[in-house]
Amino acid sequence: MSEWHRDFDVESCPEVEEEALPPKPEVVNPTGSDLLSATGVENNSRLQQALKDQEEREKKRMEEEEKSKNPPPTPAAVAKPDVSIPKKYRCLPPAMLERLMEKEREKKVQQMTGDPEERKEINMLKELAEGVRNITSKYWEVL
Repeated sequence: MSEWHRDFDVESCPEVEEEALPPKPEVVNPTGSDLLSATGVENNSRLQQALKDQEEREKKRMEEEEKSKNPPPTPAAVAKPDVSIPKKYRCLPPAMLERLMEKEREKKVQQMTGDPEERKEINMLKELAEGVRNITSKYWEVL
C-alpha cells in the first residue's frame, strides 16, 4: 500500500491496542518405540529389531548430512582452479556448472553412439523450426 484514500482521515483513528502473542506450543515428535510403548505392543522381537535398525540408519544419515554440509577444504582444491573446466564457465555457481557439464557429457555420448543419418535429420528439423519462427515473426511484423 503506497498511500491512504483521500477521504480517509488517519489522524482521527483510535490507537490500536497491543496484545501479547500466545506462548509457543510445545511440539513433541514421538519415536516409533514411544508409540508402541503407549499402545502396549512392546514384546514383538522382530518389531524391536526393526526399530533399532531404523534408529541406526537415521543416526548414520544425520552424520553423513553433517559431514556433507561442512566438508574440510583441501589445500590443493583451494590453491588452484580445476583445469578441466573451460575458462568461460569458471565464474558460474557449482550447481549450474554441474548441469552444463552433464549436458555436454550427454551430447558427447550421443555423438559417439548416435546414427549419423539420424543426427543430420535432427539438425535439419531444428533448422526448420528456427526458420518457421523467423517466417512467423516477419509475417506478424508486416501485419
